[in-house]
Amino acid sequence: MRLFATGLLFLLLNIGGAARASERAAPDQVMPIGVCVHLWAATRENVDKTLEAASAAHIALIRWDMPWKAVEKSPKGYQIPPIWDYVINESAKRGIKSLVILDYGNALYDDGDKPTSDRAIEAYAGYAEFVADHFKGRVPYYEIWNEYELDGGNTHPGRPTNYVRMARATYKRIKAADPSTTVLVGAVTGGTYYNSGIFGSYLSQMLKAGVAEYGDGFSIHPYVYRLSDNGGDAGAKLLTDMVNLIRSSVGMAGKKIVVSEIGWPTVPTGQFALSEQLQRDYLINEIQAAKRLNVDALFMYELIDGAGNDSEVERHFGLLRSDWSEKPIYTFLKTH
Repeated sequence: MRLFATGLLFLLLNIGGAARASERAAPDQVMPIGVCVHLWAATRENVDKTLEAASAAHIALIRWDMPWKAVEKSPKGYQIPPIWDYVINESAKRGIKSLVILDYGNALYDDGDKPTSDRAIEAYAGYAEFVADHFKGRVPYYEIWNEYELDGGNTHPGRPTNYVRMARATYKRIKAADPSTTVLVGAVTGGTYYNSGIFGSYLSQMLKAGVAEYGDGFSIHPYVYRLSDNGGDAGAKLLTDMVNLIRSSVGMAGKKIVVSEIGWPTVPTGQFALSEQLQRDYLINEIQAAKRLNVDALFMYELIDGAGNDSEVERHFGLLRSDWSEKPIYTFLKTH
């Protein structure tokens, strides 16, 4: 299984120095490594190529969207695109499992924005339940939304209290459909730790509002590449700070913490210019830090660069270049 191949990676990633006792992992613990991919509207050919590339790098998990808009095209007229079953089934043949993001708006409710009305939240929960029931026993992780604090999916930034309302309605529906799955809440960026206001940081507000009660774990995206201090040590520090805050919050004892996105873009020029070698080094450092902290899984963003403008930051996070050639981090994962 890919899980055990990933264990070999961590033998080679061992570093010196004493960690705090609270951060030290059990000797036999294996933290699976995952990668983010974009497959919800893919062709079978692209799915096969993606899964083969992930498998070759000993990837244990893939994280991808199953958008609400693709499931509910008329009120309660649910359908699962056939390609999604293909992804799940073909992944299983390679020993790869999925973290599925339940995300983004649906034009049938609240004008396609984040669901905040009672009707829209109930509808979102219904879609989530339908997906979980369809894939019962085949998807080990679901994530409620993605970066709710931002404007992803052409929605407006959301308030933490509204996120908790949505999670409250959705968690019980997913668990009723598939008690074996793990539901993750949060999926917030590092900015939610730093951007503190009169009521504390966004992350603090979400935790204080009781979100832990409505999930089996919490997921984070501790990006630092846009900060002035944006190297590997800064990434490990932010990860540590976020994990410690979450673990010390009411209701989080014993619950999972997953890094569901982390990465550094290899932009050739400009403010965020970074070499492929440094991307490799920073990601290895982040994996080491996550292991020390007993994080349950870590997903790198993303498998392959997007095609297009070289100066566009979002197109350069890949472990592979847009022509599927290997960057140093992919070669490292493949050969260890």
